[in-house]
Amino acid sequence: MTAEPLSPPARSWRHRLAAFGLWTLLGLFFSTQLYLIQLVLLHERIAWSIALVVELIHWYAWGALTYVVFRLGDRFPLQGPVLARNVGVHLGAGVAIGLLQIVVVTSAVVGVKMLLAGEGRPTFDVYVWFFVARWHWNVLIYWGLLGVHHLRAAQRVALERQQAAAELETRLSEARLQALRAQVQPHFLFNTLNAISSLVYADPPRAVQCVARLSDLLRASLDATATREVPLAQEIDHLRNYLEIMQIRFAERLATTVKIPPEIGGALVPSLVLQPLVENAVRHAVAPRPQGGTIAVRAARRDAELWLEVEDDGPGLAPDLPLKEGVGLSNLRARLRQLYADRQRVVFDRGRLGGLAVRLVLPFH
Repeated sequence: MTAEPLSPPARSWRHRLAAFGLWTLLGLFFSTQLYLIQLVLLHERIAWSIALVVELIHWYAWGALTYVVFRLGDRFPLQGPVLARNVGVHLGAGVAIGLLQIVVVTSAVVGVKMLLAGEGRPTFDVYVWFFVARWHWNVLIYWGLLGVHHLRAAQRVALERQQAAAELETRLSEARLQALRAQVQPHFLFNTLNAISSLVYADPPRAVQCVARLSDLLRASLDATATREVPLAQEIDHLRNYLEIMQIRFAERLATTVKIPPEIGGALVPSLVLQPLVENAVRHAVAPRPQGGTIAVRAARRDAELWLEVEDDGPGLAPDLPLKEGVGLSNLRARLRQLYADRQRVVFDRGRLGGLAVRLVLPFH
């Protein structure tokens, strides 16, 4: 089970709670420092609760002012052609916000002490004490918040660029696949029309049957181009249409077997992945020989891999000649690399029927 991504409002509340927790932890941490300063350096004992209230007010005030600092960071970014001007703006803003924070915190602390301990008055000396003790730290805190804001903005821009690059790569990949599929269809169509043309005068009824099957096959092929992959059972249905056309053409000269275990019929495979292999087998193992030939199509699952195999009983590969790949095979290799990278293999071997066996090894999913 995977966690659902947080919606923007949920992320906003999560960030606010995290910020509140951070300011609270800072208040707890520095309250011990204030207590020890009063006790060890000034030899004055104050209640730890008073020290905690003072520090919480101090850091919660910065929590409220963080919004102001972030807005100034957006309005005057530390980059671009006006960098010098924006640095000057932030220098002045750091001084001003540091003073504002001292005035707000001092007034709040005096008021709380009057309520809790019945002592404390908003005298000028109190403001001077807080100024001497806090102002330099306040300026550093302002610049620290500004740095955090710019770091978050840089990370957000980097993430957006990464997402845009990934989206562009996906679109380019889809465009390449569409181009490869567009290349397969006319190649297949021309070869099939050539097969039908040989029957037009010799056997018109069979030619009509082939045209009808070709129409069904083209309709299914066009439907399949909208997706990268189709279920294996659907791919086998397309292949049977093609084999039926070839069976009409070659009659008893062509024998075919298709063995696909039902339990792997839902496995996803590239559309029109088997037809080029069967077409090559027909061209090289059946058509040139007067006696015709046999073509077997098999599929099996091997752990995390799906094996698709097309085998014939033809002459196979000549041991001293390199394999010449036509449009169908080279296109098939390119599509498989585009879809599965190095998680796929195309293997040529001698099959059990004595001819050529072409095995596609794909990730099972």
